[in-house]
Amino acid sequence: MKRWMLLWAIPFGLAAQDFPVTPHVPPAFETRDVGEVNDGGASITRTRPQTKTRKITYIAVSGIRDWRNTGGQVIQASMLAFDPPPGASKDAALPLVREGRIRLWIEERKKVTEYPLAKLSSQDREFVNQLLEAQKTASKPVEKE
Repeated sequence: MKRWMLLWAIPFGLAAQDFPVTPHVPPAFETRDVGEVNDGGASITRTRPQTKTRKITYIAVSGIRDWRNTGGQVIQASMLAFDPPPGASKDAALPLVREGRIRLWIEERKKVTEYPLAKLSSQDREFVNQLLEAQKTASKPVEKE
């Protein structure tokens, strides 16, 4: 009886050592594109923020010169006018001093900065006062004779 079971277990009369042994090989991985997921039509997209272009205009009221502070340090810069206040007419004079500060274009750093008048040397404060006086006389209308 045992012999019959053994013969039944080995089909077609082959011995057990004659069966080829092959390892289980999984099927090849399937590749898909990012958008092929069955997600009900939803997708994720990256939107870039819109860039805003700003036009910046600087009006220099002095050439590049040495500005000294009260500590004796020297800055090579050019004095710039401030932007006109909102609602000002196009013909209005541009402010040179705002809230006790002047605007300087520092040549070495290629940067605009606001500098307090109180920290400038007396000669440079006098120079700024001369520019303010010249601006006042230039903005006065000329009387015809």
